[in-house]
Amino acid sequence: MRPSRRQMIGTLVVVSVAAVPAVYAALRPARLRNFGEVRAGVLYRSGQLTPAGFERVLDERGIRTVISLRPERDAEKADTWEEDVARARGVKYVRVTPREHDDAWLDRMAEQFLAVVDAPANHPVLVHCMAGRDRTGTMCAIYRMEFDRWTAERAAAEMQEFEFDPNKDPPAQAYNRYVLGYRPRWARTAEEKK
Repeated sequence: MRPSRRQMIGTLVVVSVAAVPAVYAALRPARLRNFGEVRAGVLYRSGQLTPAGFERVLDERGIRTVISLRPERDAEKADTWEEDVARARGVKYVRVTPREHDDAWLDRMAEQFLAVVDAPANHPVLVHCMAGRDRTGTMCAIYRMEFDRWTAERAAAEMQEFEFDPNKDPPAQAYNRYVLGYRPRWARTAEEKK
């Protein structure tokens, strides 16, 4: 028995409606969580990317080094695949993790971050944490003060452009205080010469 015209149209409508989400997902570019260019060819920032987004950034930006600011305790949860992908592609992978939210630990975190970005052979670098806002914002603020000679206030203001709320919770308050009190190496050197 041949299907009626009404049945064929009904089937076509159902198939079309069912296919819309799949077609949309295939055509929509991968969302890059809190992605930003700090300095072209040198430093990029983001939150935890999807596998497709991570590969896209590695390809499009030619990333040579990834700095994960995610705590080691999170490693089993969501980003162990990332290190495997990076290493398989010959991309250096560095984990710089906060254990406490005090100035001494933030000093060590900043030193480790700067040791990576100081070396041009590591460029371009992608730095990220889970949301790409607090830890990532802090390290990017330090970069701005060190390399672009921004004031602490200007660097802290840029953090807020990437969803950072300095009053959200005690860790965010500590990051904000750290940025506002940070003395760039060039400023410390100039003070020592006086």
